[in-house]
Amino acid sequence: MKKLLLGGALVAAGVAAAVVVLDGGSDQAPSAGNPLLAYVPDDTLFFVGGLEPYHAAGYFDAFGPLGLEMPGDIRSQELEALRGEDLPAGAKILLGFYFELMMGSEAASDPLSAFGLGDSFNSVVYTVGGAPVLRTELADSTVFEAALDRIEANVGVSPQATEFEGVTYRRYALFEETEADQLFVGISAHNDVATFFLDGEIIGGDEVRSLALGLARPEQSLADGTRLTDLVKRHGFLPSSFGYLDHREIIRGITDPEGNRFGQLLTTLMADANDPEFDMLRSEACRDDLMAIANNWPQTSFGYTRLDYGTAPAIDSKLIIESRDSETMSALSSLRGHVPAYLQQEEMAGSFGLALAINSEQLTPFIQTTWRRITQAEYSCPMLLDMQADLRAQNPAMLGMFTAMLGGLQGVSVSLFDVELAPAAFGQMPEVTQLSGLVTISAKDPNALLMSAGMIPGFGSLQLPADGSAIPLPLPMMGNTQPMLALRGQHIVLYSGERAEPVAQALSNEALEANGFMAFDLDYSLYGKMFDVLDDPELQQDFQQVVEQLKGFVLRSSLDFVDDGIVFEGRMTRAVE
Repeated sequence: MKKLLLGGALVAAGVAAAVVVLDGGSDQAPSAGNPLLAYVPDDTLFFVGGLEPYHAAGYFDAFGPLGLEMPGDIRSQELEALRGEDLPAGAKILLGFYFELMMGSEAASDPLSAFGLGDSFNSVVYTVGGAPVLRTELADSTVFEAALDRIEANVGVSPQATEFEGVTYRRYALFEETEADQLFVGISAHNDVATFFLDGEIIGGDEVRSLALGLARPEQSLADGTRLTDLVKRHGFLPSSFGYLDHREIIRGITDPEGNRFGQLLTTLMADANDPEFDMLRSEACRDDLMAIANNWPQTSFGYTRLDYGTAPAIDSKLIIESRDSETMSALSSLRGHVPAYLQQEEMAGSFGLALAINSEQLTPFIQTTWRRITQAEYSCPMLLDMQADLRAQNPAMLGMFTAMLGGLQGVSVSLFDVELAPAAFGQMPEVTQLSGLVTISAKDPNALLMSAGMIPGFGSLQLPADGSAIPLPLPMMGNTQPMLALRGQHIVLYSGERAEPVAQALSNEALEANGFMAFDLDYSLYGKMFDVLDDPELQQDFQQVVEQLKGFVLRSSLDFVDDGIVFEGRMTRAVE
């Protein structure tokens, strides 16, 4: 069971590692195709890569390193701590690679040179059964081997040199157990392709090695069909940078012993487990019920939709949990509320913003409808029948009493435009000396919400002028800033500071509309203010490099419901001086 859990964790780690692969795609990369796709089984649990090479050099020119390059002394301290950790060699070597990717290498100024990568290259992340595999084209295998030597020395591990069908590769143990039960991280540089994979007899042995190292091709690969091109067209992904997590293949493997390579792996891992719950999942009843659910929610797709490496660098990305359940998506869409314009228009954005836009009038109907659909669904799987019985014991009708008090609430939003902090010792909370920001409560009947607020001690006599005039809020002042409260159209606004005043005033003419569900903005220069108030010159100097790297980066993201799924969209920009 421990190996099953570890295998699942490493699959998840493979998805996380794919972020590194996605960084660096380009809509201007040469359309040379991706020969590595011929080695990706069509039953992979997930895929990250592209139909054409990545132009990684453009990314680093526009956005700098993947992570934060740390000052030399801090970097040395972190490496020393990693060397001293009581971790298996396999974990240390992966952490060592991650460390160099995210914090920079002393061997070169960018990861491309440090790891022997070219300006553009093909790369794929996928699974063979449940074993994650990462393969990347190299410009110089010798440089990659030298990087591997360097990382081994940095983290204090030694590899097991292994040969398979004429290919030499290094592997690093993940357990201190017998050879038959051992799992390894395998790393090779063969035919100018770097390969990272999970190695071990218990997870497929020679078949996994042969496919991972590119010595054999699967009978059916992603190069054989149109799945990837269809995905690019359907969601507008750039052909060099996208991927998916296949819910159907995961459920098929869990419920069907011979459904795919993952299912065969689980059969091997669980052969001696004598686990009644696992056996139940593989019954025909559970297989049919769970596959029906998976077919309604077939996959999660993600990728870049825009990459601009020009004078105003920007990256647009999208992740969609795809759905064929039109009734559920219609119900979710009914929950969409109002996101204010100041969180949608970049020229009005602050340093930090957050909105939860939910139509409170639809919350109870949504829960009741969803509860009824789930409890009345015709299931045969014992696990799902037990879930239905538990849900039937709950009564969502009580929610109606709560939502009736919300006065048609359509959303709550906050934006921070500026903040000034007094110097403070490291570890202590700095005092706010100046604050400019606002909190907005949007509702169809804001006066009903104000009446509800009257039950809060100190707010019983609160009366807001109907003409939109602001009154001081009975709260302690934050430095030199007095919080003000006003009723602006269908929005109750709490604000302070000069920058917030015109934004709050503009809400008077902003009509309510169902335009989203969640939004989040962050200007990373806000972190600079936190470091600036450290009452410790040495610490300020240590973090100055970090502050400089964060300067100019702005993240804007949203969550919404559309006809074909749940969509997360993001934009990262960088102001270039």
